[in-house]
Amino acid sequence: MKTLTNAVQEVRLHGHKDADEFFSEQRSFVIQSCMRLRECSVAFSMTVSAEYRLSSIFSNLVKHTSLAGSSQAKNDKTLHGVLVKCSEGLDHCRSAAEERARSDDLTVGFALNLYEKYSLKAKAVLHHRMVLLHKKESTAKALEKATAKHQDDLEDKRDQAEAKFVAISKTTRHELVQYNEQRVRSFQELILEYAESQITIARQLYAQLTKTIAELDKIDIE
Repeated sequence: MKTLTNAVQEVRLHGHKDADEFFSEQRSFVIQSCMRLRECSVAFSMTVSAEYRLSSIFSNLVKHTSLAGSSQAKNDKTLHGVLVKCSEGLDHCRSAAEERARSDDLTVGFALNLYEKYSLKAKAVLHHRMVLLHKKESTAKALEKATAKHQDDLEDKRDQAEAKFVAISKTTRHELVQYNEQRVRSFQELILEYAESQITIARQLYAQLTKTIAELDKIDIE
């Protein structure tokens, strides 16, 4: 029920104007970030799943190639040697696909999920600030229309609403500035770590396959 209430409030306050340009820009940015990060997170999860499936396919190929090689151990030594080396090469591909999937999940996959959670938290804080802004403005308008009998009570409510709004604005501004700076730095580090991981895995696979191909070339096929 609370989630539904918050959703209704978000829709109701979505078009509410904020005189502070900083918070107005941050609201638009965070709303877009939440949507884009969700899309990226889902798409990247599908990529990681595809890499794990590819690793599984290579695993099956390794299994069947090894079985085929074993069945030829007595009948055809040359074919047996070729199939064994092919099995080794396929196993290197399997290992690389599995390592890539695991690495991607621990770097970009983890970061996207983390950024999405941070963005949702920032969105919630900004929404709470808008609720307090709306309350502050409402109490101010009520005070303007109030009779002398209710002015003292409404003045207290206005002052309380103003104090809460000023406090959350100050805290939120500081936290958003820090978050944006940290997000840029951490994303740069993430991209570097991700690229280095991809290069390392690709180089290892290249070296392993080069060795396997060289050993295949040594097999005398009549």
